[in-house]
Amino acid sequence: MKKTWVLFLAMAIVSFLPSLVAAAVVPLADAQVEITIPDGWTQDTKDNVVSIAAPDKTMSVAFFSISGDSDSKAFDVVDKAVEKTVGAVKWEKDGKGVPEEINGMKGETYEGTAKDGKLQVECIWLATAPGKNLYIYWFDTVDSEKKYQKEIDVIVKGLKPLAAKEEKKEEKK
Repeated sequence: MKKTWVLFLAMAIVSFLPSLVAAAVVPLADAQVEITIPDGWTQDTKDNVVSIAAPDKTMSVAFFSISGDSDSKAFDVVDKAVEKTVGAVKWEKDGKGVPEEINGMKGETYEGTAKDGKLQVECIWLATAPGKNLYIYWFDTVDSEKKYQKEIDVIVKGLKPLAAKEEKKEEKK
């Protein structure tokens, strides 16, 4: 299983050629989270990895789940796969994360660069449910980050626990 999602993460980074174009809310059941994909962005979901890309392919984001502790060895495997694909990543703050909370899910954000500073790499880790962790890798440039700031906000604000969505359905009944 680990090899499968590492392979799909690498494919998302390199190809930026996902198959579906449409605005959507996609569940990632393994992480117990839903992902909002901006209008016009492409999306591909395979083996519990959701990959999305900006219309001009200058920004790519990969979402996947790792069960267990947040400092799982699986995270190291993914980091190595990322570096094999984009080259060495120079992580800011000596690789230490900055606390993050998105819609009640707590975690950390890591920022870095690759390809001699030409590629920005960001990793967001969120504890989405007991024993469930969502890892999000962003790959972009300074220009694409500025160009797609509105869409980035849609993606980040659209990250929601699946349980919260189910509770709202129950309240409406």
